[in-house]
Amino acid sequence: MGVMAGAKAAVVATVAAAVPTLASVRMLPWAKTNLNPTAQALIISTAAGMAYFIVADKTIGRLHRPPPIQSLFLSPFTYPEESVSNSNLKSPPITNKQTKNRRRSEIIQEKRMDTSRRQSGIQQLLAAEQEAQQIVNAARNAKMARLRQAKEEAEREITAYRAQMEAEFQKKVAESSGDSGANVKRLEQETEEKIANLKQQAAAISPDVVSMLLRHVTSVKN
Repeated sequence: MGVMAGAKAAVVATVAAAVPTLASVRMLPWAKTNLNPTAQALIISTAAGMAYFIVADKTIGRLHRPPPIQSLFLSPFTYPEESVSNSNLKSPPITNKQTKNRRRSEIIQEKRMDTSRRQSGIQQLLAAEQEAQQIVNAARNAKMARLRQAKEEAEREITAYRAQMEAEFQKKVAESSGDSGANVKRLEQETEEKIANLKQQAAAISPDVVSMLLRHVTSVKN
């Protein structure tokens, strides 16, 4: 019993050294903890209602929920094993340090979320800008394609009009100069016919003209 008490006292000293904030320590017998029911642990409870446990490998940890406060006044060697069950354990009090740590974690999380939202907004703006640039480029390319098509159509129309005018000009030149020999022959024939007509008319009236001239020449006027 003295050996066991000495061992337990050493355990209490170890816990007190590991957890300097302990005001006083009461040591309870080995029991099954609610964290691991199959592992035997020595429960050490404080006057402040905090409970610590040391498992077989001497790992020190704090129970999530301490035993009831009134159980601290029981004999340390007759503490009921079932007192560490889920039905008899209470939630530990929240300290100011825990509140500050929780608030600090919330602030950090909010900052991370704000940063993520800002990055998401920037990505959306970049995507919208890229989409707008693609639309502008597509419109510019379509405009250039329409201009090229209009230019090609205009060049084809100009070429066709020039060919038509050239054909008409060549036709007129051919009509005016292509039959020059036939025109000359036609003019010569018409001229000869007119000369022949004049000769016939002259032969028909020549006797009368000669008589009239002789009469005027031979007549004497007083």
